[in-house]
Amino acid sequence: MCLMALFSIQIEADEIPLGANPFDHEGHPVPQHAPALLPSADYEDGVLTIYSPYAIADMTVIIYDSDGNVLYSAVVDVANTAIINLPSDILGTMATLEIIYDDRHLYGEF
Repeated sequence: MCLMALFSIQIEADEIPLGANPFDHEGHPVPQHAPALLPSADYEDGVLTIYSPYAIADMTVIIYDSDGNVLYSAVVDVANTAIINLPSDILGTMATLEIIYDDRHLYGEF
């Protein structure tokens, strides 16, 4: 059973419309930021696959049940893809996936 991509994260980026003045009222350049690229995840048949557009060291992966209890926790390094074979005893009770890296907390639902 293929679940779906678990993340649908909205990103807010500071953007300057085309034709707008890229300098503030004091003549300093206004910072422009590219949209952030975030990891995503898929779950199928007991295998959690995490995809990232860049390498991430020490990513914490936590799976919770519907009551918020931790069912599984691991620290992994992601170099484009990380594959995690989950213990069979938690497969029917998973509700939420949390991914933590740097100062970011991403959540997805099973």
